[in-house]
Amino acid sequence: MSLEELIIENGSLKATIKQLEAKLKLSEEKMKKYTNSEAHKKYYSEHREEVKTRGKEYLQELKEKDPEKLRAYWRTDNNFFLSFKSILLYFLSFYKNLF
Repeated sequence: MSLEELIIENGSLKATIKQLEAKLKLSEEKMKKYTNSEAHKKYYSEHREEVKTRGKEYLQELKEKDPEKLRAYWRTDNNFFLSFKSILLYFLSFYKNLF
């Protein structure tokens, strides 16, 4: 490869890196709304057992009333998690291969 070709390839790789960084930043911004703030973490640490029992009671109630709704929720939630996980793993592997 000549020097000119390497310079062009370097420029295109830098552009690709910038695009991927922008996508990663965008996905991190979107995920911020799914993470808990310090106030939520503090409340949970102080009222852990109450939160767990309320969640368990609600889940049991939902199982008895409408099990199909629960199955649909699990299916949707799991699909989102798996797709997001695959995207993150792709970006991590790409950056790992660069450096």
